[in-house]
Amino acid sequence: MKKIYLYAILATFASMSMLTSCDADAEFETEVPVNPVMRPIISLTAMEQEDIFEGVIDDNKRTIKLEVEAWTDLSNMTVNLNIPKRATLISPSSPEGVWDLTQPVNVVINNIERDVTYTVTAKKKAEFIENPIVSVTVKVAGEDLPSSADIDHVAHTIKVNFGPWVDLAQATVNIELKDYVKLVSPTTSEAQMDLTTPQNIVINDIKKDVTYTLTATKQELVVTPVDTKNFVNYALDNDARQAPSGCGHFDFKTLFDGVVMAHENDYGIVNYNPYACESPTADGVASLTIDAGRMMYLQKFSALRYWNHAQYHVHHFEFYGYCHEGEPSKDGNWDEWTKLGEYTYNESAEAPFVQGDFITINKSNAKKARYYRIKCLENWAKVTQHWETWRYSVYTFTEFRFWEYK
Repeated sequence: MKKIYLYAILATFASMSMLTSCDADAEFETEVPVNPVMRPIISLTAMEQEDIFEGVIDDNKRTIKLEVEAWTDLSNMTVNLNIPKRATLISPSSPEGVWDLTQPVNVVINNIERDVTYTVTAKKKAEFIENPIVSVTVKVAGEDLPSSADIDHVAHTIKVNFGPWVDLAQATVNIELKDYVKLVSPTTSEAQMDLTTPQNIVINDIKKDVTYTLTATKQELVVTPVDTKNFVNYALDNDARQAPSGCGHFDFKTLFDGVVMAHENDYGIVNYNPYACESPTADGVASLTIDAGRMMYLQKFSALRYWNHAQYHVHHFEFYGYCHEGEPSKDGNWDEWTKLGEYTYNESAEAPFVQGDFITINKSNAKKARYYRIKCLENWAKVTQHWETWRYSVYTFTEFRFWEYK
């Protein structure tokens, strides 16, 4: 019995010893190995003035590449490194700093396993700024508005044309450059020049000085019909309103659709339905405003009829241009508008029906404008006094036509 008891005690100690040995082995075998940081640099950003650049990281080649603008100062780049928590930055000592990237810079990171080195380089997208001059406008004596010049960045020429009436000796030249381009000569963006002879404009495109030759010419202008399909109504607050029912429609675009009456009884071509408008005021004056979409030297304006010497056929009108930059005031203030011509029916000088009622402008009086207004003063109903007084304020048309000096 004692032997059995002794054997039991020995067996218990042996079991405990084996369990202790197994636990130790298990702890050793399940210990997690320490892995290196595979991407020791998450990102690199560089900033110079207001420009921010993101580096392209290649973990296989251990490179970081920056592509910057032509005007970037590589010697003064503010750099920020984004490093994961498990990695340690060895060099430089801080993840933020001002670097000189005119030469490659090495960044050393410990990825737990060992130190690794990344090479940071910066390259400019271009060595100079292409097409450095944005625009050149020239205003000369005899013109109310400046003219835009044609710029050839390959031949380095700037050309502008004027009508024969201008004085090129008194020219105000305005030069607009791209950002970071420097104007060398003249020294200011607005300069007075004598354009009777070519003048040089010198700029610096970051890499070098470049000389453009500005040439102005005067040439005889040719009268050309204007394509009006893109003309639109530019309604002002004091312009005409829709006429009473039965007088016609109020679709402004039909005044530029090319559909015209061949003779005074050709009503069917416009479906017996002309454009009709009415004065908003008691004086019977009605105006319509047109946006031509671009500047032009108007030579002729014609208002084609629907009625002929009757009813709402305009008997007397004035024609105006907005001879300024920008857009006219929405209130329709007439003080902003320049009178270009006036039409009053004259039996002895009446043109054929198909030519309409028109005004012409001599070259010497031509004005550059984009916005135009017809101011209807009276119609045939008012002149003849044969109709009800409400008809005195209504005007009808089938088409507006324009010609320009070009």
